[in-house]
Amino acid sequence: MGAGEAGGNSARAERVLLTAFVLFRVGGLVQLPPALLTELGHYRLPWGAVGLALLLVAEAAAITMWFVRRRAMPVPAVLLDVAFCCAGLLAGGPLLAPEGNHTWAYYMYPFSLLAAVGVGVALVRPIPMLAATGALAAAYLAAQFAFIGGSGFNEVPNTISYFVNSAMAWLLARELRRSGRVADEGWAIALARAEELARDREANRYSRMLHDRVLQTMEILVSSGELDSTRLGEQLRAETRWLRTVVEGGAAEQTDDIVGALHQVVSEHARRGLHVDLTDARLRGRRDLCRQVAPEVVAAVAGAVRELLTNVRKHSGVSAAVVSAGFEDGALLVSVADDGVGFQPDERRGGTGLARSVRQRLEEVGGAVTVDSAPEAGTYVELVVPVQVPAPRSGTAVQK
Repeated sequence: MGAGEAGGNSARAERVLLTAFVLFRVGGLVQLPPALLTELGHYRLPWGAVGLALLLVAEAAAITMWFVRRRAMPVPAVLLDVAFCCAGLLAGGPLLAPEGNHTWAYYMYPFSLLAAVGVGVALVRPIPMLAATGALAAAYLAAQFAFIGGSGFNEVPNTISYFVNSAMAWLLARELRRSGRVADEGWAIALARAEELARDREANRYSRMLHDRVLQTMEILVSSGELDSTRLGEQLRAETRWLRTVVEGGAAEQTDDIVGALHQVVSEHARRGLHVDLTDARLRGRRDLCRQVAPEVVAAVAGAVRELLTNVRKHSGVSAAVVSAGFEDGALLVSVADDGVGFQPDERRGGTGLARSVRQRLEEVGGAVTVDSAPEAGTYVELVVPVQVPAPRSGTAVQK
């Protein structure tokens, strides 16, 4: 499970803890051969010490495999490890000569300290953690005073080391797990917000589609005195086909080609009685750049131009407009101009056309809108969207 998935950071925290503990155990096992070879003279029963070491390696391997297969540190496995280490501490005492007490010969002591680290990592509740640590400490003290003849001078600090190891591991594990949970909660919140934003965007998209097509057609019906019945019938049939395609989940007769999309928009408005001059030579002359215009950019620009031409029909008082399109300085530039009544751009206007059907569309694809208008001076609207142009391959000529 990746960090970006639900619960991924908590799972990663557990993997880090498991990996750290396994590496500690491996490091402890690596120290066994030098301890046996260099301290063999400090054993009363050397072959017993070797046999105990072999049992220790087998137990550590079994516990490690258990951890790795489960990808976690199960509490029963950790408690079994504690029980084995307690038995090893008690069994190792009679094998050791008194002069080898505080040398590497008593290898069960440092190895049991690693078991205390596992206790701190696996037992998340403090009382069971302290109880398991106390069992290790008690076994160590019992071996010292019953078999080795400890004086108490070194045994007390050594006993405290068990609790220091388990407490430090417990605190670090708790903080790492808490960080993982916080990260997962933050990811879940971000995911929920992203889904909500996606739903809002989808709702806005359908709202714009219905506003730009169905609502506009209904307004034509209301003011159909200036349209003959043949033209109105053609428009209604076209809008019916479009709406059925949208409802059935189709592509709504949308093209991914910017040139074709603009021609389609112009044709729609021509059927509604608006004369539109489309100047697109700067597009058709740069087919290489046309292919770099993403489908979502094509849809946004075409939808914005459709709404701007609708505004010309509804508000400008004229029946003609000019649409120009081309590439300039690495960006797609499309403008819509009319010689109508104009308006004051900084005045808040009712409706959703310019704000949602134009500005919001362009902002969603990284574009911008510029409006230049004044009362009785016409309107000029410019749409600009950056186009990602791939760098030319080395040794390949760039055609202009």
